[in-house]
Formats: sequence, structure tokens, C-alpha cells
Amino acid sequence: MGPDAPILLGFDRGGSYPSAFAACQAAGVDWVTYRRGKLAATTAPARECSYVRDGQPISVTLADDTVEIPGYGHARQLTLFEHGAPVLQVLTSDTKATGAALVCWLRARWRIENVFKYAAAHNGIDAIAHYAMDIVPDDRMVPNPARRAARDELAAAQATLATAERNLAKALTDTTTTHTQKNTAPPGLQRNVEQTTAAVAAARQALAPIPATRPATELD
Repeated sequence: MGPDAPILLGFDRGGSYPSAFAACQAAGVDWVTYRRGKLAATTAPARECSYVRDGQPISVTLADDTVEIPGYGHARQLTLFEHGAPVLQVLTSDTKATGAALVCWLRARWRIENVFKYAAAHNGIDAIAHYAMDIVPDDRMVPNPARRAARDELAAAQATLATAERNLAKALTDTTTTHTQKNTAPPGLQRNVEQTTAAVAAARQALAPIPATRPATELD
């Protein structure tokens, strides 16, 4: 469009987020959208505003406010009145255009959508021109399944160790067993704790060098 061509980007409610407005502002592009949710309070008085469209004068009653949008900053708010009551609100960064023009331009987005709808239906503007394609490496970094499997093995070893430690503690403190039983059981339970402790250490050592992510190409 060139550095001197002014751009006004129209959003439907579904795409109107402060992060999108901030991106437009950073790119030097103005934006206009319907306000989402309930109508906000107005502080400016409602006045008649006119605009010429397709050679015909159009008059609307608007309240022109400046509001604060969390995550963005100050923006212009236009409240459209019909029969003395507010019916819709428009938010925009454009402070130069008349309010009536902005409201008409935003309403014209339906003309634009219909152009694409019927141009696709009758002229095939969305048809695929050809089916040629290239296969290229997928370098996106994705979760490494080997890392996930190693983490699961470590968690299982830790759970086994916890069970072995509980069994040893229970054998030493159980008041229902005889002294002979207490002298017989703990050595085996202690060896079990030592073995499972070694298994946890081995699982942790095996996990350490495995990267958390890998290029998708390597996995596919």
C-alpha cells in the first residue's frame, strides 16, 4: 500500500482484543470495531452527525467519548442512539474521521463479506490453481516422547521406593508382631529399599541427558 496510504482495519466482535489493537497501533494502522459485551456508560452528550455516502447524506445521533481499554490505552468510543436510547457502540483509534463515517464504514463490512462470498460462488476466487507441492523439513520444536517416557519411569521408581520405605517403617513399629518377626523381616525390607533407591537414581540419571523437545522432522 505504500508508506503514505492510510489503513483502517475493521474487526468483527470475535477478533476485537486489546492485543490486536496494540499490534495495529505498533504498525501505524488504525482500527475500528463493535464493542463486545454490554454497552458502556457515556459521558459525552449525544449529537447529530452527518456523512455523505454514495451521494446520499446520512445522519446519525452519536455520543463521542474517549475511554480506557485495559491492555491497550485510550480509544475513541462512539455510541449510536436511536429513538433516544443507545443501541450499539463502536471503538476505534481513528480520531480524525467523523463519527458517522466510522459507523457507516464498520457497517459496510457486510458489503465486503458479501463480495467475497459471491465472488467465490460465481467466479471461483478461492479455487485451487494447481496441486503441486513441496515437502520441506518441519523444524518446529515439539515435546520429546522419549523424555516423557523417561519421566514416567522415574515416577514409577519413586512410587516403588515410597512403598518400600513405608513397609520398612511399618515392620519396625508394628506392635502386633513378635521380637523374632521384627528381627527377621527388616533385613529383607532394607535390601528392598536399597534396591529401589538405586533404581530411582538410575532412572534420574537416564532422564537427565534426554532433551525436552526435538524437531518434529526427527520424530516423523
